[in-house]
Amino acid sequence: MSDPSDFIIENGVLTKYVGPGGDVVIPDGVTEIRGAAFERCKTVSRVSIPSSVEFMGYERGEEWYQPVFAGCSSLCEIRFLGHTGFVWTASEKWGGHPKSTLMRQYPQKLVIVAPFHRLAEIPDASTKVRMTFGYSQNRALFSDSIEQEYSAYIKKNKKNLAKQLIENDDAVTLKDLLDYSPQKQEFIDACLELSDNHPEIRALLLMQKSSIKSDMSMDSFSVKELERDPFSPSEMKKIWNYVVHEDGNLAIKKYKGHDTEIIIPDRIGKKTVAHISTKAFQYNDQIISVRMPDTILSVGLLAFADCKNLKSVVLSAQILEITSDVFFDCENLEELHIAKKTKIINIKSLFTFSLSFCPKLTIISPSGSAAEKYAGKNKIPFVAE
Repeated sequence: MSDPSDFIIENGVLTKYVGPGGDVVIPDGVTEIRGAAFERCKTVSRVSIPSSVEFMGYERGEEWYQPVFAGCSSLCEIRFLGHTGFVWTASEKWGGHPKSTLMRQYPQKLVIVAPFHRLAEIPDASTKVRMTFGYSQNRALFSDSIEQEYSAYIKKNKKNLAKQLIENDDAVTLKDLLDYSPQKQEFIDACLELSDNHPEIRALLLMQKSSIKSDMSMDSFSVKELERDPFSPSEMKKIWNYVVHEDGNLAIKKYKGHDTEIIIPDRIGKKTVAHISTKAFQYNDQIISVRMPDTILSVGLLAFADCKNLKSVVLSAQILEITSDVFFDCENLEELHIAKKTKIINIKSLFTFSLSFCPKLTIISPSGSAAEKYAGKNKIPFVAE
């Protein structure tokens, strides 16, 4: 049983856990748990959350999302006690259920014990889709039957849900619904008929329709063309999962190969590879090094997170956007190569959070680069090349 002195609580808000770890029981009466409240508490094994908790994550109004249990590597169980409603979390995309994004990534041994709400009992379409999307992304944490039931409900009621989301002008959740499973052009066309007074949603649907056409045309190369081109879609699909990004270029979704030294292709077929998607390499313990082509413009959330044997990464010289947790918990990352001409828009967020979990890291970049200045300011080892 936890001692009250283990917690810093202000007006019902738990801001920090300072106890010894083990099995932690959060006091009843706490209504909110602040982002990073348990950050890097590596001795915490189990946490019980009382039904009084209504919100978890960053302070309302803040833009920066901080998970409650980031870096709690020994955490094996999160238990919600008697919740009959929903626990809303900082990331609205995952809101609507206690299964939320409590961590940036989950230890494979983690189990979440939470109430199971049937979608038919929930009135609004947005919550139904968000809950299903969350279960799908984190299905290892829950029983297969829950995810299967949610998935079946969404597929059966997809048209009505889409209609409600369009009427509510909820483009964010509609995109989750479209991303949940491959959509046929007929479904997109039916949605477009309802979107005349919703310009943002109409733009999203037109983008989806264009993506479907691009996928169809990409698979229409002749056999002879495929055989002549080592970068052909038929060859590349053997080792890469990829999709057409909204800008018309390709985004890498998953690496399926077995090489330890990865060179990401700059093109597949006639299309340029310009993006690395969310979690594309996450939990891949076989890769040792990654080299990005200079065509890469963005790298998504947790793209290389928890790659325990990753030692070296060469960033694209043209990269413009990279999330702050892309190398989260890459504990053996030793070298990050950054070209002098790299124009990373959010270069500070690239390093501040993610690289603090890479204790062996050295930044390698030409002398006088922005990377050298940042390394010096934040006491990260630097080597000029």
